[in-house]
Amino acid sequence: MTHIFIVNPQAGYGGTARRLREQLEEIPDIRYYIFHTRPEQHADQLIREIMPLFEPEEKLRFYSCGGQGTICSLMNGFDNLENVEIAMYPQGLTNDFLKMIDYEARSFRDIKNLIEGEVVKVDYIKTNHGCALNTLSVGLDAVVVKKMIDYVNLSALGYKVPFALGMLFGVFVQKPLEYEYTIDGIKYKGPLTEFFFGNGHTLGDNLNFDPEASVLDGIASCVTVPPNRGVKLLPSLLKLMSKDKDKLNQCTTCIRATKFSIRRTNGEKIYVNLDGDLFEGHDYWEGEIVRGGLSLVVPKGVAVR
Repeated sequence: MTHIFIVNPQAGYGGTARRLREQLEEIPDIRYYIFHTRPEQHADQLIREIMPLFEPEEKLRFYSCGGQGTICSLMNGFDNLENVEIAMYPQGLTNDFLKMIDYEARSFRDIKNLIEGEVVKVDYIKTNHGCALNTLSVGLDAVVVKKMIDYVNLSALGYKVPFALGMLFGVFVQKPLEYEYTIDGIKYKGPLTEFFFGNGHTLGDNLNFDPEASVLDGIASCVTVPPNRGVKLLPSLLKLMSKDKDKLNQCTTCIRATKFSIRRTNGEKIYVNLDGDLFEGHDYWEGEIVRGGLSLVVPKGVAVR
């Protein structure tokens, strides 16, 4: 087997490739390559460029060395995920999907343990504009990501400043927008602060939307947050930061579902956040949960739920 490490140098605190090589040098007879993404060449583009370098019959395993957005981009580099093995070497700020697993970061950062790990068939989200592992979100969360990108020139001060500014804009400036959406074919219409279609239960490290979610059952959590902004929105955000199902039910509607669609009522394009990657060029999204569609490698002794 050939092990291919896709490293996002911008994720985490740097030095990922150096740490990888130090660990890989201690493993005898391993065949591996390390590739770096660039700002103008994300993981999906890199995958399309490097795949022709290998023989079609060669067994490959891909390691996403970054955050949630890195593995999402990596997944979107394949035309078919059915026979692709993917592992996560987490370097991001949140690594939300791994909270669905008996997760200790050091287990996933132990390369030997990860290489010798087990392959588990987990669900993922497939849409008409790409796929995601953890969540598709529309509304406040996507606006925050958009504004973080706008404030990227402040990233020299760290990611906390752009995030804080994006959150302030999303909470106090952005008005809830009108959407038309379907959940398992049932039509809804109205203004929303947030719309999630989630394979996991956590978004942005501390927003929780379905404590009972599973990545093995072929069912997603479709969550809507009623329209609010400014100080009126703050109590809902505090409840979303809890893991208390009763508190979550007070500020959200959660429907277990397999399919969704969403568009702006006025037909304008919408911001969509796929696992931290922002998409802003489409006016209509639809998608579904794909049961057991991704072969995810987890370290030995780590449980998936």
